[in-house]
Amino acid sequence: MSAIAASIVDELREAHPDRSVEVNIEGPITAVADPGLINIVFSNFIGNAWKFTSKTEHARIEFGTVPQNGKIIYYVRDNGAGFDATDGNRNWVFAAEDPESLHPNGKPYRASLVRASHVPIKRHVKIKGEANPFDPKYETYFEERSTSQVRDTLKRSKRLLSLLLNQGGICPICRQPITADMQWSLHHITRKVERGNDNVSNLRLTHQQCHRKVHSSKLEVVQPVAERRLMKGLSRMSGN
Repeated sequence: MSAIAASIVDELREAHPDRSVEVNIEGPITAVADPGLINIVFSNFIGNAWKFTSKTEHARIEFGTVPQNGKIIYYVRDNGAGFDATDGNRNWVFAAEDPESLHPNGKPYRASLVRASHVPIKRHVKIKGEANPFDPKYETYFEERSTSQVRDTLKRSKRLLSLLLNQGGICPICRQPITADMQWSLHHITRKVERGNDNVSNLRLTHQQCHRKVHSSKLEVVQPVAERRLMKGLSRMSGN
């Protein structure tokens, strides 16, 4: 195995005469194995080590063995990019630094493989089988689903901010401010069951309780008049 590893290193040196890589091959290392398969394995492992040390100033590649639980473990090790055994409190992490992407402090950006635990769990509620968007009795149901989707989708946050600015931060039902710690809902001026659309001009942002009153008492919703001081504050929020 040591001879196979050495022959692959010789081929790499011949192919890349400009590279200066320190290679330490423990020897003689032997094993009962298919020479062809071992050659393929070493070509991949040592080839990757050669590639990932290309930007390392003092590149080093090692091939050797270590005893573990009564067995012999064979390894190929390098000091290049591509793999780091630890990352914070995680072990055995595949990671690499990109010297062309730098943080403000000048350090290269470091990327690692994403784990499933990095992806937030989003529960999607199935729509009711009997729900019909053109049936008036499901109007509130669909507006609540739309509200939930807007709340969770950043792409539509500009629409919410536009509504909030147009209304001066005021609920059109109770004429009280709508704040971030309150529960709110979207109301359609022209109802969805009457072919109303989702354009900003057809939407109003209301307190959730006020929205229920609109449907239970059949109240008319109009555009509220904003106080001058509140409009200035909301304009600062939007970056204008």
